[in-house]
Amino acid sequence: MTDSNHIEIVLPSLGTISPSAIKNKIAKKELKKNSLNIPKGFLETFVGFIDGDGYFSIGETNKGYIRIKLVINVSKKDSNLLKEFQETLKMGSLLDYKTKDREYSRYIINKTDLQYILIPLLRHHNLYFLTNNRRAQYLKVQHIMEGNVMFFKDIPEIEIPQWDLKDYQKVEFLRNWLVGFTMADGSFFIKGNKDACYQISQMKHHNLLLAIKGLLNFGINPTPGDYSNPGLVSSIKDIQKVIDFFSFSGNWPIFGHKQQQYAIWIARLRESKRYKHLRFPNI
Repeated sequence: MTDSNHIEIVLPSLGTISPSAIKNKIAKKELKKNSLNIPKGFLETFVGFIDGDGYFSIGETNKGYIRIKLVINVSKKDSNLLKEFQETLKMGSLLDYKTKDREYSRYIINKTDLQYILIPLLRHHNLYFLTNNRRAQYLKVQHIMEGNVMFFKDIPEIEIPQWDLKDYQKVEFLRNWLVGFTMADGSFFIKGNKDACYQISQMKHHNLLLAIKGLLNFGINPTPGDYSNPGLVSSIKDIQKVIDFFSFSGNWPIFGHKQQQYAIWIARLRESKRYKHLRFPNI
């Protein structure tokens, strides 16, 4: 059995890929084989980040065909984070763009790389998405690829089952997923009254919040439908649990701009009368 045949057994592509879509077949096969060397912890973190700050774009071309890509948009200050994604995954393109008053960076992975490498790799490691929007997008993308659906008008409506607390508690990669999600939609800050806070924003998933609470053993009890301060903790006990989780639990380390925010937060906690007796990492 040749290496190329073996890798297709280990990482089977989704559906039929046009021969013209893969320009350098030898290099692409080597890239696919080497993708197995990407640390699973990194991929788990990447999935969490996409759940927070990425999306699968499913659009229509001028001729009615389906256009699929994975897109991540971040503030320009986090462009190095996207570069690390690209350099580790060895795929995708980066671009910077401006609006009237802000600068952004964008990371795009095209359909071929999704179909040939990334999705097969996620499946190989049994990784998937946890938020409802991303779950629905991911399921639809896989259906289109595996069914070789070509035209936008032929995309069926797909419903995803709602998950209860037990479904989220069974997610084996929840720890590194939370690292990635925090990098996308979490924050570490000090309030005006000098309370230290860790907050997960844009988290309108009550059962997922409960699973995170159980994972970190937080004292919060999120109320269904109340998303004014989702995942916000500030007690001394809970702040120590946050520090333990991100610095002493062997999880994939935070990187990018959020790592800088975390380091500044730790420095300010060391100087706080209320929190200075906590156990801190050497950062």
